[in-house]
Amino acid sequence: GGAGVNGGMLPMLRGAAAPPLYVTVIIWKRVRNLVGTGRA
Repeated sequence: GGAGVNGGMLPMLRGAAAPPLYVTVIIWKRVRNLVGTGRA
């Protein structure tokens, strides 16, 4: 990791080699935050 904001998400994930589950959880939280619990 350690890519930083400028590096973007993809480079950071590549460097960290994060497990699919961990990535899915992060994305899911972002999605729920955007749509809101009322529309999720």
